Amino acid sequence: MCKELKNIVLQEFTDQHIVVIGDLMLDKYLMGSVRRISPEAPVPVMRLREEKLLLGGSGNVALNLKRLGVSVSLIGLVGTDHNSSIIKDLLEEQQISSDHLISSSAKPTITKTRIVGEKQQIARIDQEEPSPVSSDVQSLLIEKVASLIASRSVDAIIISDYAKGLITDEVCRSIIRTAKEKNIPVIVDPKGKNFTKYENATVLMPNETELSIASRDNWQTEEDFTKIATQMYKALHVGYLAVTRGPKGISLISENKNRDIPTTVREVYDVSGAGDTAAAVLTIGFVAGLPIDKAIELANIAAGYVVSRWGTYAVSYAELSDAIQRYGQENTKRFTLPELESRVAEWKNHNQTIVFTNGCFDILHRGHIHLLREAKKEGDKLIVALNTDKSVQQLKGKNRPLNNLKDRVSVLEALSVVDAIIAFEEQTPLRLIKQIRPDVLVKGADYREEEIVGARVVTTGGGKVVRVPLVEGKSTTGLIEQIERSQQ
Repeated sequence: MCKELKNIVLQEFTDQHIVVIGDLMLDKYLMGSVRRISPEAPVPVMRLREEKLLLGGSGNVALNLKRLGVSVSLIGLVGTDHNSSIIKDLLEEQQISSDHLISSSAKPTITKTRIVGEKQQIARIDQEEPSPVSSDVQSLLIEKVASLIASRSVDAIIISDYAKGLITDEVCRSIIRTAKEKNIPVIVDPKGKNFTKYENATVLMPNETELSIASRDNWQTEEDFTKIATQMYKALHVGYLAVTRGPKGISLISENKNRDIPTTVREVYDVSGAGDTAAAVLTIGFVAGLPIDKAIELANIAAGYVVSRWGTYAVSYAELSDAIQRYGQENTKRFTLPELESRVAEWKNHNQTIVFTNGCFDILHRGHIHLLREAKKEGDKLIVALNTDKSVQQLKGKNRPLNNLKDRVSVLEALSVVDAIIAFEEQTPLRLIKQIRPDVLVKGADYREEEIVGARVVTTGGGKVVRVPLVEGKSTTGLIEQIERSQQ
């Protein structure tokens, strides 16, 4: 883990004051179960179980900042409807002031209602009026920004533009101009076909699709992408152009050099709000003095954490600190017990079935592969508990294992069916099973259920034990004997 990111873990952000201006939204989730199709039309019938009301758009940016300890001022527009009251209540709950909001009867409060059945989004209903706000509202927005800058120290401004009519050319240019005069960095999460209004911003953060729309161009190769992105960077005179590219990470275009910053590999459950988190955390890192590429790494880590959660989610200081500490370890499947307990809790939170098996796996053969494949069929996540070298010696004799623990872990990590590996010193994995509490325990059929270590722990907890038939004639001991005979 790089030194700069490690230092960020030790730093509080309470001395930062960041202004957020942009399209403020209410994210509404109607969640339930789907078991049948309507007799009236070929559509699913969902039984409503839960309704969630969350801050969205610029509200989610502000919430991310607040949860990380930053002092935040939020400027936005709401209607004069019931949903505006909900937004103000949500802000109050998070101790974010609504004093800088503008109410207008000309527009409804932007509301996105997502209908979610069994964690699958079925439909989304948008309530909005995306036409540009009136000149009076534009003047008010500009005045509010200028007033905040004049009345107290502002470390950065985030413009969260969802192309809903709030961030007009005049508003955007005025904010950037005023901020530049005061040496205040402006980070922009852009939208729409017209990027010229973002000229002279400090950091512009489009995704690939947004860049393609704004540049009116597509690319087939990396060379074409770099050429188009560089042209955009130079035309807009921004300090940095940071293009988010999904699994490819973020491409940074700057005066000194271009750089591709890889993403943090995580399981993706919901991308809602990931861009808001990235903008918030990049800004925090930038204000804290991180070089831009390290600030982007920090934003990548935070966004990677958020997409592993369901719904619009704001990362906390403790969660970000933990994610930074684990940074760079996401591609390994080997875990310590505390790390695995945390990951299992995360999996179970997403209603995933945890399968557990164990063994020495000294010389991996077809019998092992068969066992692991069958085990993975029993659930969503397969944990393999692996005897340490000392443990194997105690079980198999002083000449075993033939492959040390590091090599055995490396081979198992290469198998797509394996999700997690944990080593144990004891002769049995009973302690691990008690701690992890898997839903399914898998062993070879050469064991009777009453002989399987941990079987009672799993079944009394509501889980099950599965015995997998062996592949005849395939065992590590047999292979070793065959090799020894061939050398005689």
